[in-house]
Amino acid sequence: MLIQNLTELYLDDVNISSARGAHWSQAISSSLPNLKVLSLRSCNISGPIHQSFAKLQSLSVLLLDHNDISAPIPGFFANFSSLTSLSLISCNLYGTFPKEIFQITTLQEVNLSWNPRLQGSLPEFLNNGSLQYLDLSCFNSPIDSIHWETLLIWKFSCWTPIYSMGVFHCLPFLFLYLSLSQNQFYGQLPEFANISSNLLDTLDLSGNHLEGPIPTSIFNLRGLQDLRLSSNHFSGFPFSGPQQPKNLSFLDLSNNSLLIDYNGSSPTSSSFLQIQDLFLSSNKLRAFPDFLRNQSRLANLDLSENQIQGEIPYWIWKLNSLRFRWVRLSGGDVNLVQWGGGDFDWVMVVVQALRVVAVSSDRV
Repeated sequence: MLIQNLTELYLDDVNISSARGAHWSQAISSSLPNLKVLSLRSCNISGPIHQSFAKLQSLSVLLLDHNDISAPIPGFFANFSSLTSLSLISCNLYGTFPKEIFQITTLQEVNLSWNPRLQGSLPEFLNNGSLQYLDLSCFNSPIDSIHWETLLIWKFSCWTPIYSMGVFHCLPFLFLYLSLSQNQFYGQLPEFANISSNLLDTLDLSGNHLEGPIPTSIFNLRGLQDLRLSSNHFSGFPFSGPQQPKNLSFLDLSNNSLLIDYNGSSPTSSSFLQIQDLFLSSNKLRAFPDFLRNQSRLANLDLSENQIQGEIPYWIWKLNSLRFRWVRLSGGDVNLVQWGGGDFDWVMVVVQALRVVAVSSDRV
């Protein structure tokens, strides 16, 4: 086969540093005009990308991750009408990203993460577009307006500052995974009154500056399985109610300002959602939440670094799902004393049955 008929070229992790500057892109475009897939990840190449690269009109996949391109993204990338996947992770790109690239109707995946000198804004996405994956982690420009209503996306990961929580009012939630962690969201989480989704299974808003109570309307996301709201300033969470999501299994509310003071049996305990992994560390809990006694799926529990005082209740050792898993208790004034009739051996059997028991900084 003649080399000019080659349609796919994979040279990942091959050191071709001898082709520095624009030489590599010029050589490829002149010798492989029919190329459809080009993968040169971690090849120690540099930029800029030569203008002749625009001749590769059949290109559908372009992967140049972890190379020191040190140049702007060429505007002619928007002319690759068959492009489906573009990945330029950590390429030291700078300048303004050509938003016309998002107008390519075949484009499914774009990853521009870890290019802190790259700037730009997101356009209104195509109604008939195919974009499914967009990663803008460590993107330099703040995103204050996104036309989400036309973005059918399965995974969105963004660590760039997003200043307005109003963005949620126009989210269609037609994707599976949404991560907006480590941003600069301020204020209260808005209502999810007009949002209904069976598709979204993971929502990550951790590491922001959100405050106030978490609205019950968050449970309009009926397919939610994984909810991560740690490291904010939330003061309340709707632990019980008539619209609990049946699929929610992972809930991380650690490092917030939650105050849950349950000392007795709560009439709504039985309506509390059934969780498998529950993380409530570094909050303002003053007692063991009574709703835990009705948990049938609880496997991992973290109540460390709270203000819990007194005795560990007897019923917590009767949670069969928890007995062979993980419990973490620390930072309070907790006594491990309710083991029934002073039978110390019984307690040791239960404790040894647990995979991990951390009781640091307590009185045990």
